Amino acid sequence: MKKALIMVLLLALTAAISPGAAFSARGPSWQTSVAEVDGGFQVGLRDKNGDMARDYTVQFVVKAPDGRQYRTQRAVKARHDEFVYVTFPRDFQGNLVPGAYVCQFVAGGKAVVTEQFTYQIVQGRGVIQNRQWL
Repeated sequence: MKKALIMVLLLALTAAISPGAAFSARGPSWQTSVAEVDGGFQVGLRDKNGDMARDYTVQFVVKAPDGRQYRTQRAVKARHDEFVYVTFPRDFQGNLVPGAYVCQFVAGGKAVVTEQFTYQIVQGRGVIQNRQWL
């Protein structure tokens, strides 16, 4: 029993002070945001619990209805529990057309969430529908 407890404590201590660890012991809990904005849509990502152990970069990969992929990235510093946002097509140099979009969020070099949704024009304004994580 003592040996098992000592092993668990040593493992926890090693994980806590390991300089190469990118995530805290609990790990991040990701939350996404997709909203209509003038001339397109805004996508965002945050580590809801602020568990990332260091500054990191978020890469946004958007696959448009025509099959083209667009990429952009943002650095996240200091307050890790805040959303980082980008706007499509402005930040991607892409073309906005109605249809099905897939957005992949890559944080700290790892794909953390993939979300799909439909962008439509209804009565002259953009509408996001059918959001779901893949």
